[in-house]
Amino acid sequence: MAMASRGIAQSTAAETSPKKQLTIEAIFAEGSLTGRAPETVKWGPDGSRVSFVQRDDSGEHGELWYVDAATGEKKILVSEAKLAMLSPPPEKIKDEREKERLTRYHVAAYSWAPDSKHLLFDSQGQLWLYDLSNGTAVQFTSAPEPSEDPKFSPDGSHLAYVRKHNLFVRPISAKDEKQITIDKDESVLNGEVDWVYAEELGVRSNYFWSPNNKDIVFLQMNENLVPTYPITDWLPTHPKVDMEKYPKAGDPNPSVRLGVVGADGG
Repeated sequence: MAMASRGIAQSTAAETSPKKQLTIEAIFAEGSLTGRAPETVKWGPDGSRVSFVQRDDSGEHGELWYVDAATGEKKILVSEAKLAMLSPPPEKIKDEREKERLTRYHVAAYSWAPDSKHLLFDSQGQLWLYDLSNGTAVQFTSAPEPSEDPKFSPDGSHLAYVRKHNLFVRPISAKDEKQITIDKDESVLNGEVDWVYAEELGVRSNYFWSPNNKDIVFLQMNENLVPTYPITDWLPTHPKVDMEKYPKAGDPNPSVRLGVVGADGG
């Protein structure tokens, strides 16, 4: 009887507890009714923590957080102020979409280094290596052209990336960048995907490190026979036309070759 009475009391308390009323203002307010979900969730390589971007309800302010896998403790990994420092000045960003994203959200794309002690941030094609032990960042690339699709070697000693349709490799501890594919033809893509692969097949990367850190395997795509198609970008104040390689039905796709190159360029 005591247990039954207790259950009834709990049930009655739950039924009579005040509930928050859903209002029109709450429905149309910034953010969601259940709160903003974490974004860009990634495990650290050592498996000890999970990182994610957490924004406020407006979506205009974000920080990089982590949760300790063993204890469930949640802490800031990189603050909003430090993330903003990794973004280039808005006046130097030519891409209007990227300028809007960085100005509003202040969060660059990130990836973990294999040692779980560093993060790599890709900010408008400029790469930054962030040291978690002291909270400092070093600009890793500064070329006028963007360095894209960065990948650490399995042992974390080198970083590869694509620039101007060619592959580059640089040691983490030194500045001697090495270009390991050399093609000047704008229609030849080394380690880079063309429009069709990215848009229709969801392929975002076209090169991979070997397990022994010595070689890189990649696809080379030749777009010389692919027709050119004009695409208007309406976002800038003065719209511009970009000429893209775009095969319509029946048009030739890029010819593709598989290549292997040494990480030292050999």
